[in-house]
Amino acid sequence: MDLPLRIDAGKISRIAWGVVLLCLPVTSFRYFPFLGKETMVQPLAFYPLAVLAAVLAWRLIKHDIRFKPNGSLALLGLFLVVALAATAWGWAYGPIPMHGQEFIGRALRAWVTLAGGMMLFACAMLMNQGEDDLRFTLKWLYVGLALSILWGAVQMVSYLTGFPERADLNEIQQSFSIRKLLVKKRAAGFAFEPSWLANQIATIYLPWLLAALLTGYRIFKRRWMEFLLLAGTSGLLICTFSRGGILMSVMAVVIVFLLTQWGRIRTWGGWYVRPFKHSQVANRMGGIAIRAGILLAVTAVLAGALLLLSTNKYFAKIWQSQKDSLVEYAVDIYAGPRLAYATAGWEVFQEQPLTGVGLGATGLTLYDHIPDWAVTTVSEISRQLTPNGWLYPNPKNLYIRLLAETGIAGFLIYLIFWLSILGSVIQLLTREEALAKFVGVAGLYLWFVLILFNFTQDSLIDPNQWLGLGMLLGMSAVVLTKKKEPAGSSS
Repeated sequence: MDLPLRIDAGKISRIAWGVVLLCLPVTSFRYFPFLGKETMVQPLAFYPLAVLAAVLAWRLIKHDIRFKPNGSLALLGLFLVVALAATAWGWAYGPIPMHGQEFIGRALRAWVTLAGGMMLFACAMLMNQGEDDLRFTLKWLYVGLALSILWGAVQMVSYLTGFPERADLNEIQQSFSIRKLLVKKRAAGFAFEPSWLANQIATIYLPWLLAALLTGYRIFKRRWMEFLLLAGTSGLLICTFSRGGILMSVMAVVIVFLLTQWGRIRTWGGWYVRPFKHSQVANRMGGIAIRAGILLAVTAVLAGALLLLSTNKYFAKIWQSQKDSLVEYAVDIYAGPRLAYATAGWEVFQEQPLTGVGLGATGLTLYDHIPDWAVTTVSEISRQLTPNGWLYPNPKNLYIRLLAETGIAGFLIYLIFWLSILGSVIQLLTREEALAKFVGVAGLYLWFVLILFNFTQDSLIDPNQWLGLGMLLGMSAVVLTKKKEPAGSSS
């Protein structure tokens, strides 16, 4: 007699989660229904994510999955309530359509994208409820990263040597992406454009690779694999020539290193000055030579990276611009549109500071507040102000968008939500367990880099925003409820 087939929901959810992580590098999948031509964030990962969400919902109903709630979730829920109220008020306010876009359509679109981001956030949290879960997540995350490194390397080889031909690469890229590779010699990987790849690296992959380097916690038996991945990731990040991604990553790395590695800094400082205090001349000269060699090697690496970046006119414009005023400098370094949209978004907030205009509705009035200097000096904006313009604008700054769309109440609750996450990170860093230190350092880098990242993006569905936060809150809820264990108990 045949036994009935039993479906292992846990195994299915793990497989689906692995596929989600593997698909993350593809940011703008070309086969997405019901999205307009202005929609560029179309993650391939959301197909397997829908399957995973259904399986996890079933497991929650059947009490087949462990879930430890986090206090930050209450704040996030409160923010959603305030955002819903702001949207209802904005609908009652009745703004006129813009470029054929009406309030109800934009609001519905905003809530759908936010629901997508929340789904990824919840799944990441539920799929990281213990050390084994985190190891599984990182292994599949690194597989997707390795593929991005290889594809980005192929692109750079093509740019530098002409082989493979650009046309062949574009044919491959457009088989899954809505956009071909840029004419400029910048690695885009599987992403929509190089800056998107850089943001992926900064917010999804670097937090865990940096934490592995600083804490010594490894997920591979061969301990050098994280170093190899970190080296490849750093090289790929430089090859994107993304100003925001590179600068945000460097700033976050420096901040985390200074905040978490004071012991190492003091030890290295003492080791470095030791030969200068040595009484024997022979030993002193040998020690000084070793340290001089290390200093020269580090200087050479940094100088090489800066020299490579300076070959790209887009990147080098940051220090080559001769403009004096902030506005002229922003326009000269190609940041004029972002400054103009952010300025207009701030004026939208000032019109409705308490309630906001409703989620997704900023663009309906954004062009009414575009500063005069942008109309004449920024071609992107002047083209969209013509009768043939079709682009629905956004502030390109999440903080200004939340102020404009949810009012001061929504923004403050969102800010407190972020401060609560920082509180969890600080608690992790005070623990002695290797796992807690690893998650804490990764979380600290993630917190800082996302704070910076949100000054340059305002998407509610972008995986860069939600994946790491879900992993962090899922793990912190588990780790912080355990009794303290001796350091080095897990590695």
